Amino acid sequence: MGEFRIRNPVRVCDKLGMAEVGNMGIYLREEIMVNAHLERALFLDRDGVINVDKIDVHRKEAFEFIDGIFDVCRAAQQHGYKIIVITNQSGVARGVYTEADVRMLHEYMVGEFAKNAIEITDVYVCMSHDNSHEDRKPNPGMLLKAQEKHGLDMASSILVGDHERDILAGINAHCGKTILLTDDIDVTTSASIKVTSLLEILQYLLPVFPAGFVE
Repeated sequence: MGEFRIRNPVRVCDKLGMAEVGNMGIYLREEIMVNAHLERALFLDRDGVINVDKIDVHRKEAFEFIDGIFDVCRAAQQHGYKIIVITNQSGVARGVYTEADVRMLHEYMVGEFAKNAIEITDVYVCMSHDNSHEDRKPNPGMLLKAQEKHGLDMASSILVGDHERDILAGINAHCGKTILLTDDIDVTTSASIKVTSLLEILQYLLPVFPAGFVE
């Protein structure tokens, strides 16, 4: 577990009651910071964030990684983020490609990340084209499943997407930051941050801690 140093006088509460502490570098114990053991994640949409969106990409020959994605993921990993991919792939339900096609492509994708010293913690796929499906973005089903499986602190997690449906999924799952990757910096969005290149995301990867605490 990480420890947190108090920057300013605060009052903190644990199971035993209240304890007053000052700015003398006192360290909080695990009972006080009940969420300190939770992991944080960098959630990534696939098409348009990891790879160039060429519409219904389902073969590795057409899978072109976007410049900067490996740099961003390596940095996120160094800051303690789990890398989790969440992607709508309605082409399966529409009969454009098969579930096996998706699985093989993702095996290739994960392998390429591994070659670049990046571990993809998990990949979540919604193959339905029914907008009411709990997993189809903008619904938060895939993120909530990841939260439960991997013990994630959503308030300290980040989602990156290139469509508003991605951003809304992150908001609906209570992600601390939502980042829209877009060519149109003036576009209206619910995202907390807009960027025009993946490398701009690097400055937003510092962990989010409660006010008054430093890592």
